[in-house]
Amino acid sequence: MNCGECRSIIVAYVLGDLPASDSARCRSHVEGCAQCRALYNGYLRLVSEIDQQPLVAPSHSQEDRPVHR
Repeated sequence: MNCGECRSIIVAYVLGDLPASDSARCRSHVEGCAQCRALYNGYLRLVSEIDQQPLVAPSHSQEDRPVHR
């Protein structure tokens, strides 16, 4: 796997959404590539930060507001 291939699937890799074969290839590449490893670690931090945020229910005024497109 090269950097371009890895970067195109790295978010799915971080989220655990890849088939086992693609996950193994991406993991192998990340272990040997400092740039992709830094990107991977950045996404891991981002996902961790998001996971730590409390879930907030929308206010009733937001639920009832029509969506204009």
